[in-house]
Amino acid sequence: MILFVVTGAIISGLCESLHRGLATPSLTDERRASGPRSRREIEELFAIWSRNIQEIFWMTDAKLDQLLFISPGL
Repeated sequence: MILFVVTGAIISGLCESLHRGLATPSLTDERRASGPRSRREIEELFAIWSRNIQEIFWMTDAKLDQLLFISPGL
């Protein structure tokens, strides 16, 4: 019974993640094909992505041993 409940919870979580992923803004094929983007566009896309993801992630600079970014989900 416990295995059944755990499996159901995992499947439910994966379905929720898929639903959120499909609901987030995406780029059109035309925009993808337009070539390199400006730094501002890349930063805007990253901001949208990081606000809409509920998982916790971070970025570090390995050379400087410095934390650069922590996701808002934290």
